[in-house]
Amino acid sequence: MIRVLVVAEAPLLRHALVSALNGAPDLLAVGDRGPGETTAGPEADVAVVELDAADPDLTPVRDLTGEPGGQPGIVLITDRPARVAPCLVGARVQGLVAKDHGVGELIDTVRRVAAGERALDTKRTENPLTAREVCLLRLAAKGGPAADLARELGLTVGTVRNYLSVIFRKTGSHNRLEAIRAAEFAGWL
Repeated sequence: MIRVLVVAEAPLLRHALVSALNGAPDLLAVGDRGPGETTAGPEADVAVVELDAADPDLTPVRDLTGEPGGQPGIVLITDRPARVAPCLVGARVQGLVAKDHGVGELIDTVRRVAAGERALDTKRTENPLTAREVCLLRLAAKGGPAADLARELGLTVGTVRNYLSVIFRKTGSHNRLEAIRAAEFAGWL
């Protein structure tokens, strides 16, 4: 039996998710709460957390998925997953499901995450990076200064820095490491 904790703002959504999850023969919703509630509940194998993509407050996600002993998380969002994915780097989020999908998609994602798989909503996560930006980011992941990247790609150092600035903006990152992690998390590399 896969034990699931549901965290959502609206009580109606929480109760609907609990009912839907309990309808699957191998799932059991062991608790539900709002994002600000800190009441301890039964141990869960997976946490399903609703997240507002327009203003993602990652506190509930990090509280539930943080080490030690945290559950792997599945995030439910309204907007495009690509917009939220960079924000989730560092949290133990293994699944990403858009709210406009059916209950079957959520149940399948819970099962996959409980089995140790990543289940990102790749059908909806569009890669904003160009092929050249992906190439540059892959090289940057190997390490080395901008001069080495420029030499490898036959570009000037200034052009490489410009590409990196665009990559940072597109991934919502502040530096190379964040950009690489965000792109890997979203499946763009």
